Amino acid sequence: MRKKIRCAVLFTVIMFVGTLPVKTASGAVTAIPASTNVLIGAKVWRFDAHNIGGYNYFKLRDLAYALNETPKKFSVDWDAAKNAITLTRGNEYKATGEEMAPKGTDDKAAVFSTDTVYLGGDRLHAEAYNIDGYNYYKLRDLGGGSALNFSVEFSEDTNSIVIFTSAEKNPYLDYFIYAGKVGVLKKDAWLSKPYVITVDENGNDIVERCDNLNMTLSKNDIVIVIKDENGQSRVLVPYGDNPRIRGYLKPDDISFNSKDFVSANQCVLRDTMKTYDANGKELGKALNGAGKIVERKSGKVLVQPLGGGADSFWISEKDLSFDFDVVVVDIANSQG
Repeated sequence: MRKKIRCAVLFTVIMFVGTLPVKTASGAVTAIPASTNVLIGAKVWRFDAHNIGGYNYFKLRDLAYALNETPKKFSVDWDAAKNAITLTRGNEYKATGEEMAPKGTDDKAAVFSTDTVYLGGDRLHAEAYNIDGYNYYKLRDLGGGSALNFSVEFSEDTNSIVIFTSAEKNPYLDYFIYAGKVGVLKKDAWLSKPYVITVDENGNDIVERCDNLNMTLSKNDIVIVIKDENGQSRVLVPYGDNPRIRGYLKPDDISFNSKDFVSANQCVLRDTMKTYDANGKELGKALNGAGKIVERKSGKVLVQPLGGGADSFWISEKDLSFDFDVVVVDIANSQG
């Protein structure tokens, strides 16, 4: 049965119905961190939004970054002559490197933003708050009406926001939303019938088979089990390059026992973790994503961030986390 998606016209996530922003003596209001899963096409994004008075507010540049490979992409620029933010539909967004970064777990002070925003030459009337120098908006104000023109719904089953970017075809006609489960491999295993979900030149989601891909997973590798079907487990590899590889493993090769995660080859990296060099000096790195566990020694773990470029570092073994995002958008029908 298809996972139910409830339509929510003019949607905004409401976490505390009827509450009002609490003002401080300086006139600021309290913004509460709210980590939110947002599904765009066949990809799950984790936005670190802020809840103000019962409504979730999203960073404008995070949204532009997530929509950059969709028909609803838009650029974000600063017009010095107008002293205003300018948004242009259809233009590629130029990333700054700060997008989708974790915002931490502490409450923040938010002040009502007086910045002027132009969209296609017209002034955009949208309520916004400034938090740490960045503007945050409600999704309904940005997507609805004559604004960026994307539609938003809510998936009750996965407690996730769904952004639809195509007016011609509902991208979820052929996809399901799954609440997966993190597992660890008991032994080396061959990933059969590998495939990826990506986009074509028109921004439409496509499923691409990778039958010639040599995909051997190692003992203690982490996988997310999407669904058990036909005597096999359909899994997603939650680390490495995008798009994420998916395929099939034998169910008996996967363990969900927490004791087996002690020897896992990958882990989740969060900005709440303290990082150290080989001599025990704290480094203060900002972490986000996944890491490869290289070595374990005296209560510390040597980690190499996955995605390239960054040096390895040590974290405390007690800070190890395997809390990978398990909400997965995947094909409705078996590849078998």
